Amino acid sequence: MSWGKVGLFAGGVAAALIVQAAGKSKKVRDTAVNGLAACMVANDNLQVGAQSIVDDASDLRAEAERERKIDAAQIRKHPTAKEAVGCCCLNLVPEVRFELTRHEDIGF
Repeated sequence: MSWGKVGLFAGGVAAALIVQAAGKSKKVRDTAVNGLAACMVANDNLQVGAQSIVDDASDLRAEAERERKIDAAQIRKHPTAKEAVGCCCLNLVPEVRFELTRHEDIGF
């Protein structure tokens, strides 16, 4: 065994004895309990804050989805010329539909 390992072992024993002696002290125990209680309160506050953020994000997503549906309904009521050609194009034979969509993509 090297002296480093012996020193490490001795340090561990000393730390265990100090912790054991401190554990018997009412003041140390009360401090540890108060510290743990403060950590639990902080954890609860963080969880409430995180849930609030999740709720806000969910509300924003729902509002965006609602607006998207409203916009889609308005486009169906009043389509532009390009959208009207796209709607009518669905009933055409595949070759004509391909030509129309190809020209739309090119910019004709």
